[in-house]
Amino acid sequence: MAGSPRDKHLYLKTLVIAHRNLNSVLAEVQELMEEDAGLAIIVVVGPTGVEKSSFGRKQLREILTKYYYLIQESPVIIPAVMVEVDSPDKKH
Repeated sequence: MAGSPRDKHLYLKTLVIAHRNLNSVLAEVQELMEEDAGLAIIVVVGPTGVEKSSFGRKQLREILTKYYYLIQESPVIIPAVMVEVDSPDKKH
């Protein structure tokens, strides 16, 4: 893999290796986030290391891609917000 260590790190952060149930969960969450579904608050919980953040980033990228032109036309539109909370076990 070519590039600087920073480039490699950024590339690896964008990878999502699909779990066997990932596609069904993605489909269900996407259905909950449809435009006609109204305001949707989706909370993803689970033990450390099960890729909750990766799942959220993947969803966020898809939403921003889907609504790209709408956001360009009206920058006040915020189609999604993602918040990550550190594990209580995390050392600072």
